[in-house]
Amino acid sequence: ATAVVLRRTPLTPLKVTGNDAGNFLHAMLSADVSTLRPNSHVDACLLTGQSTLTDLITIARCESEWLLLCEDVSTVVRELEKRRVMEDVAFATIGKAVFDVLHGDAVDDALADKALSLEPTAVYHNDDVWALGGTSLREAGGRIITNADDGPIDAWERARVETGRPRCGFEFETSYDSKLLESCGPLESGLAFACAEGKCYLGAELVGKRRKAPSLRCRLRGLRFE
Repeated sequence: ATAVVLRRTPLTPLKVTGNDAGNFLHAMLSADVSTLRPNSHVDACLLTGQSTLTDLITIARCESEWLLLCEDVSTVVRELEKRRVMEDVAFATIGKAVFDVLHGDAVDDALADKALSLEPTAVYHNDDVWALGGTSLREAGGRIITNADDGPIDAWERARVETGRPRCGFEFETSYDSKLLESCGPLESGLAFACAEGKCYLGAELVGKRRKAPSLRCRLRGLRFE
């Protein structure tokens, strides 16, 4: 096995099943889920009706079930359940941890090897074993879902700040400036890549208007101090 570095993330796996799961996720999330092929994944935003961010989610599709990697899984389930009417959809949190897999010299792990061998948007699924290509921060590498005790996410936190990934409860959720929060959608947060153009989803109307605007009211930026 190849030696790798495993970087723990704060993400939680959420399994979504049911005959209407694909159509429901397509209607709720900002990515074009309808064109997602089996054994592949894509990033998407879950927004409010005002197009503010609830969570940035990775959607992985297998033959008969879907897997969402969420940071604020309880809020995601609550928001999705609130909008489920008659659809045949069920949600189940998986009690495992999500690790980014990076090239390194720390540990040998067969599942991590599998993740590194995958294409950036590919998914490997076998029973309760999951591996994804690409890290949670869109770096070269992979992701694995495995049993693990609680542990620090300090390395992930430093990396996500450096790469400019907004985090739930931090950059796009604030109690001290509600007007700023109302203006902080996926475009302002640098997450336009996770929003399909010309697609209907929760919060899509305001996102579409902001795409056509001459400029954005605000934009997330990083500062480096030396």
